[in-house]
Amino acid sequence: MEVKFPKTMMKCLKPALREVQNQEQTQEIRLSDEMPDIGRVVGAWAQPITRGKEWRGDSVGCSGGCMVWVMYVPEDGTRPQILDTWIPFQMKWNLPSSMPEGAAQIDCRVRFSDARSVSPRKILARVGLGALAEAYVPMEAEIPAAENLPQDVQLLRRAYPMQLPLELGEKVFTIEEEMQLPSSAPALESVLSYGVTPRATEQKVMSGRLLFRGDTNLRMLYLGEDGQVYSWDFELPFSQLSQLDSEYGPDAQADMTLGVTELEVNRDEDGKLRCKCSMVGQYRVTDRHNLELITDVYSPCRDVQPQMAELEFPAILDNGSMSLLGEQKLPVMANIAADTRFLPDFPRNTRTEAGFNSQLSGQLQMLYYDENRDLQMASAQWEDNAQIPTGEDAKLYSNLQGMGRPDMTAGGDEVKLRWPMEVMHTTMGGQGIPVVTGLQMGEEKTPDPSRPSLILKHQTAGGLWELAKNSGSTMEAIRQANGLTEEPEIGTMLLIPVL
Repeated sequence: MEVKFPKTMMKCLKPALREVQNQEQTQEIRLSDEMPDIGRVVGAWAQPITRGKEWRGDSVGCSGGCMVWVMYVPEDGTRPQILDTWIPFQMKWNLPSSMPEGAAQIDCRVRFSDARSVSPRKILARVGLGALAEAYVPMEAEIPAAENLPQDVQLLRRAYPMQLPLELGEKVFTIEEEMQLPSSAPALESVLSYGVTPRATEQKVMSGRLLFRGDTNLRMLYLGEDGQVYSWDFELPFSQLSQLDSEYGPDAQADMTLGVTELEVNRDEDGKLRCKCSMVGQYRVTDRHNLELITDVYSPCRDVQPQMAELEFPAILDNGSMSLLGEQKLPVMANIAADTRFLPDFPRNTRTEAGFNSQLSGQLQMLYYDENRDLQMASAQWEDNAQIPTGEDAKLYSNLQGMGRPDMTAGGDEVKLRWPMEVMHTTMGGQGIPVVTGLQMGEEKTPDPSRPSLILKHQTAGGLWELAKNSGSTMEAIRQANGLTEEPEIGTMLLIPVL
């Protein structure tokens, strides 16, 4: 007799794409008529701006641009000049075929920026851009449940607590702040360039709402009244509340990806600095589900052949972070560092015997005055590795974030830069769970009168289930015969009632 188990449907989101795409964009910039000729180019800085993203059925796309500033020293050796421009970009990620419509999150960052002179009146700016696209699609899993089976049929039920992704969304918001340099900072003559790095420090799911807080670091490069170049950091806090599509339990969590959609810093007639920064907070909400699955079946009284299937769930096994201290030497003689920064790249993960090796990299930039008091720019590529242990079949997603301005230590003909970083990582299940979806049952057998009703056996590594299944008994009968309340130790001699 064939028995099909009824099924209940469980909805969640399944990852469909997680891929990094890199682009290199260039653009020629011509000097305006009133600007002096180029003596030498010092350096370039860029800020990514995401303007839009789109799910196109067979692909995910995003568009935007980079705000770019290029500094040069005029031919006559006077104060440094700044050129600014906008370099647009578009990116596209192909999706697997026959994919239902879902939602995507995009994380854009500048990997490097530089510039060179083409002529005394023209500069070529170059920006390396990286973008991580994550796409999720709706998924329905069929959970089999056994009902109205004969009492002799024994079922092995196992509970699987799983943190599953259930919702993707976003919240657009704007920070407008009035800023002022402290009295301890050199007086400002003009703003040269600026850029922001947003960071979420707290995400909390409260039933049907998401609260997230953080701060946006605004780095401003400016020319002082003394003719020297300086940089200053402003911390712009934010706190936002977003309405979710569903209500969640106390175990719900949220992960944030922040993007900048607009940025403007102005100095008014009173000399006050005003910043307007628009951002999009992209979030993924997960919640805990305790799934009870039937993973094995037998009967001591009849032949039972289980029908098996393998269920795969996009379960999040672990969210963690690792603090690191980066260090890099630059072969330059620097008296004063006007600005130092670290541009983190997206990690590349390769599997090892113990888990994953996360290959970390990024570019260091240092604007400094040399021993002749000339303004210079130095850059270097930094690389390191982080070992992240995981299960054999798990998948690892990781990201790298700089946590502050690199500190410079000068010594002889080189400088040493040190800076804090954080590696965020998410481990997801990569192996299916075998489950019983139905069974084929034979007729109940007549008990063998010559068979002993009680035997002695040692407990083995398979547990009470395997012992009962192999002995023609049940777990409950063995527990009652031996007064057990939990699994006995391996090697324990047990009385086995044979049914």
